[in-house]
Amino acid sequence: TRFVASLAGLLIALDAFLAGFGPLLHVDSLLAMSMFTASLAIVWAWKSEDHETTRWVIAGCVAAVAVLTRTTGLALGIPLLIAAFFVWKYSGLRGAIRAVGGWTIGFLTVFVAGWPALWVNPVTTAKAMIDWTIGAASDGHENPLFFGGEIYSGDPGLIFYPVTMLWRT
Repeated sequence: TRFVASLAGLLIALDAFLAGFGPLLHVDSLLAMSMFTASLAIVWAWKSEDHETTRWVIAGCVAAVAVLTRTTGLALGIPLLIAAFFVWKYSGLRGAIRAVGGWTIGFLTVFVAGWPALWVNPVTTAKAMIDWTIGAASDGHENPLFFGGEIYSGDPGLIFYPVTMLWRT
């Protein structure tokens, strides 16, 4: 399992699209790397002998970096819930509470520290983020996009994403 995780990390780190395109134009490369790291941290914490709280705190810290990068990082809740279920199944309720509690402490610490607007007006800031995220998801792309020989003013459809990934990879 260490070999597979190391190989996957190496392939992501050396991916030409993420390494070349990301730092110049887009946050997706940082999101991909931080979500991958956060997922590995969840597995690392889950696989510890006594489900060390420190490992769960570290996993939460890394997850906060992903969410601060882009709100789609919230998808990390899925691997967290899966890991918490298995911790509960094999270690009981106390272990699951320690795991989720440690993760939440790490997450909230980095999330709040990394987003100073929350220090001043947390409710308005969070509401603005949620409203913008919902609006961006429903509106699609705001800039024209050339794809498949045509210029699109909105989202070109689902086929755009696999074709783009193949071309960029």
